[in-house]
Amino acid sequence: MLFVVNSGRVSLYSRRLFSVIQVYEEAVVAVGLSIDVWAAFLELYIATEKPSEEIRALFERAINTCGLEFKSDRIWDMYIDWEVKNNQLLNITQIYRRLLAIPTKNYTIHYENAKEHVEKHELWEILSPEDMKALRVRANASLTSNTEGEGEEEDKDAPPGTAGDEVTTTAVDTTAEDDVDSDPQTMSEVVKKAAKDLLLADFELLATHNEKEVKLRWAFEEAIKRPYFHSKPLDSTQLKNWRRYLEFEMANGGEDRAIFLFERCVIACAQYEEFWLKYTTYLESLSRHTDVRNVYTRACRQHLPYKASIHITWAFYEERQGNFDEALAVISNIEMQTTDNMCVLNHKLNLLRRHGDDLNDLFTSYIDKKELNADCVKLLTSKYSRYLLKIKGDADKAGEVLKDAITKNPLHEPFYTQLLDVEYQRQPLDEDKVLAVFELVNASSLSSEIKQKFYSRRYEFIDDLGSDVTRLYSLYQELEENMSAASKDKKRAHSATPSDKTVDAKKAKTSMYTNNGTAAAGAYSSQSYHQQQQAANYGSSGQDWNSYYQQQGMDYSQYGAYGQQGYYQQGYGGYTGYDYNTGYY
Repeated sequence: MLFVVNSGRVSLYSRRLFSVIQVYEEAVVAVGLSIDVWAAFLELYIATEKPSEEIRALFERAINTCGLEFKSDRIWDMYIDWEVKNNQLLNITQIYRRLLAIPTKNYTIHYENAKEHVEKHELWEILSPEDMKALRVRANASLTSNTEGEGEEEDKDAPPGTAGDEVTTTAVDTTAEDDVDSDPQTMSEVVKKAAKDLLLADFELLATHNEKEVKLRWAFEEAIKRPYFHSKPLDSTQLKNWRRYLEFEMANGGEDRAIFLFERCVIACAQYEEFWLKYTTYLESLSRHTDVRNVYTRACRQHLPYKASIHITWAFYEERQGNFDEALAVISNIEMQTTDNMCVLNHKLNLLRRHGDDLNDLFTSYIDKKELNADCVKLLTSKYSRYLLKIKGDADKAGEVLKDAITKNPLHEPFYTQLLDVEYQRQPLDEDKVLAVFELVNASSLSSEIKQKFYSRRYEFIDDLGSDVTRLYSLYQELEENMSAASKDKKRAHSATPSDKTVDAKKAKTSMYTNNGTAAAGAYSSQSYHQQQQAANYGSSGQDWNSYYQQQGMDYSQYGAYGQQGYYQQGYGGYTGYDYNTGYY
């Protein structure tokens, strides 16, 4: 700001007046709520003896832009002083009427100055003909009412025809002599005084109400320690004060005051997207859609160009308004800024899907993209297979995508789980294809613990849906042997030395046959399938996969609802919650 002011002054001294004005014009657009910039700009206009109409227009621009600022007294005082020098008393009265209705820091001084202005000058000098006429009508009505009231009091004790009637008649005749359409300078002193008292009473009423408004805001204003932008974060007290102040203005201050406070807030809190989002939500509630887009543009293009969540919110807004192209442009812009943000990629894919676009090529390009990290590619692969199965209805292609992914990532358990789910959901069910998945698991390098979980699911599948009893009995015997071995391991752990017992106990926790009491021989048949899924951690994303997404705060649980149609109530991802701004950056 100081640079802007000094640049302007240097240019002025160099006789480059046009350049100076351009500097200030750009400044008041960039920092329109800066009292200092406006004051310097106005001083320049006055010093260069611009026409009065141009100077007054600039004052009005300043007042309309920053006149609601709590500390805008300087601009108002400059405006009044300039009108005083030009002897524009009528304009001064109008300015005071506006000023006395605005909560500012020096509200008491303004009220005293307004009273002095009225008392020093004749009414016809400070009021327009229309206002003068209206005030004279009110004064006459007031005098008539007062004199009639006094006459009635005197008539209570006076007999008819006495002095009381004469006094009342005389007073009414005096007021009747004042013709409101006549020259104001011909007003009687009684009417003149009554009119001036009414004008002062109007000012007092404004000032009294304004005082209450100032007191309501004083604590909020005093708590604002840094009203300007700074790269350093604000402390929690400052942020809390801004939140409370905004809530107060939205509830009590009216639309204009709330919007003005939001504009002040997003200067000091420009790096905090919560305030930008709060602002857009408020504007949207007022159906001010042009302003909503303006605020989103300022936030996303100037202050938060790398924040994914506010861009996604903007894209949602445009899509809800039916502006698909604008929504796609917004999400594509943040995609270029954050190339490996899974949240952005996910939103773009779903945006295009809702629009009816084919996503095969886009999914393929993302999966083959070298800039994406391995975990992001894994998640996109799962989404692609899900898209092929659920949206395209192509189970064969969905299975091929997963088999190809397993070839590249043979130790990634969720791919096997998802492939099994794909085969489970085929209509009609193909028993051989399901068993082929179990064979793929058996031939893989997955750990024995993970394989045991799949062996249990294989037995359940043959038991519930299979047709070969010989195969079922064979699997039953194999399962019993495995459970017996697990039971022996448990007994051996109890008889081991203390140090060995500790090691064996840790191993036992990872076994599905010793966890949650499922080591009993009949435990498998005594539990429902879904309980076993939970006990065996089925539906989770695997050890390293699940922990990764928990650390990243990602949630893709909504994509794992296939259990509503098949066996897997937990889905095959179990990707619990993600954060728009911390995941995959």
